[in-house]
Amino acid sequence: MQDGGKTISILLSFEISLSPEEISKYIRKFLFFGVKIFFKVRPDLTREKQLKHYGFLSTDNVEVAETVDGQILSQIDAVVGVYSTFLSEMIYYEKPLIQLDCSFDLGHYLKDDNLAGQLPKEFNLEILNNLIKNYHSQKNVVWPQTKDINTLFAEILN
Repeated sequence: MQDGGKTISILLSFEISLSPEEISKYIRKFLFFGVKIFFKVRPDLTREKQLKHYGFLSTDNVEVAETVDGQILSQIDAVVGVYSTFLSEMIYYEKPLIQLDCSFDLGHYLKDDNLAGQLPKEFNLEILNNLIKNYHSQKNVVWPQTKDINTLFAEILN
């Protein structure tokens, strides 16, 4: 639970390049703490295969998401994952990004550029809450604001 008794809700995507055991340990802890998981499935694998991969059984705290839209984004407190295109794309939506501490070592960690917090393997709700509360969006670093065309031309011509 978050401050005020509100349930924490996260968006977690299927990670194809990581052992299911590593992610499943996090999932079990999230569910133990009462965290609601919106599980974003990949379009290139069957939904059933992805759910089975992580050992999801029917549970009230897991909702499968085929797509990520405004309705889902309005319900989540954070986006959780490892290095992935999906996690990088979520920077745009300014939701707290939390990278799991896993063995996956391909690519660049978003935490290294202060684009995401890192959730240690041995976490508790206080750590998760602090990562959510203390997150500062870096959207404008990744997607800088562009000047309007008139301002741009004025700067070039002067």
